Amino acid sequence: MSLSEQLTDAIDAQNALTQAVADKMGQVGGSVGQFQGRVDQLANDIAAQMASTQAVAGKVGEIDGRVEQFHGRIEQLSNDIAAQMVSTQAVAGRVGEIDGRVEQFIKNWGIDGYTTLEVGSGKPFDSIQAAWDSLIGKTLKADVLIKVADGVHTTTGFTLTNQPFAQRIRIEGNVGDPAACQIKFTPDANGASHGVIFDNVRNVVFSGFKLVGETTDKNWTIRCLLIHLGSRVWSAPGSVQIQGGAYGLFVDHGAQYECSKLHISNTVIWAAYITAGSRANLPSLRLAGPGKDVRATLPAGIYGVESTTASHGLVVLDGAQCWAGEAHITDWSHGAHVERNGYLWCDVVRVERCEYGCYAAQGGVCWSFWWPVAPGRPVERRSSVVGAAVGFFADLGGKIVAVGAEAERCNTGFHAAYHSLLYANESFASRCITGYSSHAQSTVIAYNVTLYESHTDFTPPTSDVPGNGNAIIRYGNVSYLRPYD
Repeated sequence: MSLSEQLTDAIDAQNALTQAVADKMGQVGGSVGQFQGRVDQLANDIAAQMASTQAVAGKVGEIDGRVEQFHGRIEQLSNDIAAQMVSTQAVAGRVGEIDGRVEQFIKNWGIDGYTTLEVGSGKPFDSIQAAWDSLIGKTLKADVLIKVADGVHTTTGFTLTNQPFAQRIRIEGNVGDPAACQIKFTPDANGASHGVIFDNVRNVVFSGFKLVGETTDKNWTIRCLLIHLGSRVWSAPGSVQIQGGAYGLFVDHGAQYECSKLHISNTVIWAAYITAGSRANLPSLRLAGPGKDVRATLPAGIYGVESTTASHGLVVLDGAQCWAGEAHITDWSHGAHVERNGYLWCDVVRVERCEYGCYAAQGGVCWSFWWPVAPGRPVERRSSVVGAAVGFFADLGGKIVAVGAEAERCNTGFHAAYHSLLYANESFASRCITGYSSHAQSTVIAYNVTLYESHTDFTPPTSDVPGNGNAIIRYGNVSYLRPYD
């Protein structure tokens, strides 16, 4: 091949290559255009992402600030928890101490078995009060005996109260010989002593004591035994003696007391005072006074004004009730006295050397029946008043039922005055100045009675005929013989 032909072929090959390159560049240019579009789209996406990232960065900054605040609060809470743990440890120590005390308290919480608390010289307790107080707050699941040793126990007085389990408690001195176990009352700083006081406790047993009071300038015992505010106390028969004091036994405000053969002597106001809805069961009561004409001076330091008073035996008043069958009452101004809606039952009572034997006034009612012969009772027994100004006296609206009673050597045996009623069937008036008397619109009923050596039998003198201020006596079947002398 010639050189020109070779050159021509080379030029054609070059042109073909150039065309191929041009075609390839066209393809590359299209690809570059596409790439440029994608780059532009990516740039836009990156710009949007950067904007979003800036927003997130701002939010992260905000969160970071809040995290810093939270971290501060966490540190404060951590400090508080540490302080609380210290306090809790202190409380735990205190709780442990309290727990120990509670365990000890639980051990002392109650009395599970029969227990005796001894009182006296050299005993665990030096007084009844101390023994009683040791039981306050405890659950008494078994009986407790407060045993008091023989001897003379001195006190200004004490109050037994705050004990819901009082029915479990027995206070006992010397039941067989109460004089061997004395409670003697001594004066406080004001020259007064106050006796044994039961205050709102139920069914306590109190037996075996002689209570000794005084009524002097240096020691005025206001009362020896006070049972009040709903208390209920029982004493074994013949196991309580009371000597001296202004009042011996005082029962008031709905309280109850029971003691047969109770013996009270030488008090200066009332030996036994039952009042304010209370009840007393005192069979075979013995009251021995200083004398019906004796007068005592009441000190102004105790009663506000100085005055004098007679000494009296038994009084029941203000809705109270008392049972005193077979009582023996001697040497008082008033022997057995009931007034202001009180009620007194004193069958076969014996009253001697008193100004007034049985007296009822102002709605008070006294029942005093005799015990006639009956199976198992071969000898009759009668209530009797001996040596009084008035034997049985219903006064000022009072009522006395004295069936089968006897008045002996009295100025007036049976007397009613001022709208009163005296029922005295089958009674006796023996050696009295006046046997039966009614005055001032009163009524005396006296059928089947016996009169013996009376100066005046009846006044008004005629049965059922008014006299002495429109008063009446109704009588009949009168005997002037005494079947026994």
